Amino acid sequence: MIDIQADISLGEAIRPAALAQDHVYKPNARAIFIPALALAGSIILATIFGMLLPLLSFSLQPIASLLWIVGAFLGLIAALRIFSREHMRGFLAGLKGLGSPAVFHTRFRFDEDGIAISSQRSSWRCPWTSVLFVIPAADHWLVQVDVTTLALPRRIFADPAQEQAFLDLAAQGLTPEAKARSKLAR
Repeated sequence: MIDIQADISLGEAIRPAALAQDHVYKPNARAIFIPALALAGSIILATIFGMLLPLLSFSLQPIASLLWIVGAFLGLIAALRIFSREHMRGFLAGLKGLGSPAVFHTRFRFDEDGIAISSQRSSWRCPWTSVLFVIPAADHWLVQVDVTTLALPRRIFADPAQEQAFLDLAAQGLTPEAKARSKLAR
C-alpha cells in the first residue's frame, strides 16, 4: 500500500493539463490557416466597404476608419472561435485515437452527502460542502468544485420533479456562501 500526502497549489495542474492536451493534439496548418483566413477576410471586406462609403456619400467618409476597426474586431472574434472549435475537435479526435471511448455510460448519484459520478472507466465523489456554486446553463447544471467543473446534462433527469429534487439536495448541502453564489432555480 502506498499512502502519500502532499500540498497541491490551486491551479497547479492547469499548465500540465495544457501540456497533456498538447501531447494529445497538435494543431495542423488547417487549424491556423482557416482562422487567419477569417480574420484577413473580414479586414479586407471592411476595407472595401470603407473605400466604397465615400462613393455613396462624402458624409459617410469619417466612419470608414471605424468600419475597418469593427471589421477587424469581428474578424478576430471569428478567428478565435474557429481556432477554438478546431482545437477541441482535434483534441477529442486525439483522445479517441488514444483509446478513449466515444460514449461513457455514466451513473450520477446525488444524496444528502454529495455527488457521486461513476462510469466503467472512473469514479468521482465530492461532498456538497466542497461545491463552490451550482448555476444553470442552457442544457446543463454547472457544478464548480475547486478547479473541477462538472457539467451535468439536464437530460439525465427523468422529469422536472427529479431535477428539482437535485436542486433541493444542493440547497440543503451547500454552505451558505456557496448557496449565495448559486442559482438553484430552473
